[in-house]
Amino acid sequence: MTGLSRASLPPFMIIEVRKAGFVNKGAYLMLLAIVQQIRQRYPAATLTMAPSTRKGTQSFESLVRHGFLPKASLIRGGLQWGNLAALLPSRLREMYGLVMDSEVDGVLDAAGFAYGAPWSPAVMHELACSARRWRRQHSALVLLPQAFGEMPGRRYRKLALEVVACADWVFARDHESLRHLTAAVGERPNISVSPDFTATTVGIPPADPSSWQHIIAIVPNARMLDQTEPAIRDAYIPFLSDCIRLIETRGARIKVIVHEEREDLTVAESLLGRDRLDEIVVEPDPLRLKGLLGSCRGAIGSRFHALASCLSQGVPAFGTAWSHKYRALFSDYDFSEGFLQSISTESASRAVTSLLDDDWISATRRSLLARAATQALQIDSMWTRVFALLDSAGARRQSV
Repeated sequence: MTGLSRASLPPFMIIEVRKAGFVNKGAYLMLLAIVQQIRQRYPAATLTMAPSTRKGTQSFESLVRHGFLPKASLIRGGLQWGNLAALLPSRLREMYGLVMDSEVDGVLDAAGFAYGAPWSPAVMHELACSARRWRRQHSALVLLPQAFGEMPGRRYRKLALEVVACADWVFARDHESLRHLTAAVGERPNISVSPDFTATTVGIPPADPSSWQHIIAIVPNARMLDQTEPAIRDAYIPFLSDCIRLIETRGARIKVIVHEEREDLTVAESLLGRDRLDEIVVEPDPLRLKGLLGSCRGAIGSRFHALASCLSQGVPAFGTAWSHKYRALFSDYDFSEGFLQSISTESASRAVTSLLDDDWISATRRSLLARAATQALQIDSMWTRVFALLDSAGARRQSV
């Protein structure tokens, strides 16, 4: 343990988690990984999150069910109108568990991939406004490992500079993301690289793991249809269909795993048709989903955290990409062979042939597990830094 002793920490530290959610299973897995770490380090801490509408990714019901208190938050014009909740009697706020922005000791941003192209600078504008406010009130801000896109134009660079100047630390998830960020803000002492931090989160295996050990998982991603060039978009569904056909022709079994039910389920259904819906897996618990992927023989997929869940558990996986973060993930595990630079019948055949080769599977598993151990050390180092920053923020705010 680094930083302050546990006895010197504020007894009821309040930590906000932002930009995670309960719909996308990757975001959900990041959220659970954060909760696990915070509960180990600060057992008495209060966790808070700004709720969304019921149809959003952070509904009030979901965050309360996971032990979060709702943060009074309404951002308009860069201002935190949620502070008007301070006009309510403190007893009423306590009765309904409302947390004020000014009460937050530390903020952990788990956006995943939300800043930089192809996303609008409006998302970073909201972060920049909040970051200035948190700096004034001595609240720590840490951007946990995430991908950053290119930040073209004067406005994007200005916003990025404001965020980095106000943040206690910014972790890029890969070196290309680091290049995108430093191209906008220059090299800064509070920017570094750390890998995806869900790698060390332990999944829940299926009741009968042996029933999954011969399964090859297919994990589609709707982003391959709306964030790629027309040639890739048009080839994507035929590619996955080729993979399924080749696997089954050679006597193996598949399951199509849905990582984002609102969008990927439609893709899954288009692959198998109405008569094979029993082969589509929709698992609401991301830890159980990680356990399923960890029990598979192998996978072919397009969801970042599905691929990360496979590789971190030694399961060989081939992946298609709609952003730079996929190539970086396979580089982290020294498994460039798994990154499919093109999607075609030929690449489908190559991936399936490898996944059905017992010797290749055994050798690849050993290599992936060795790299996973290295990733775990880097993640531990990241959390050590995060806790030191939160400790310092708690002490700062206690002394103000």
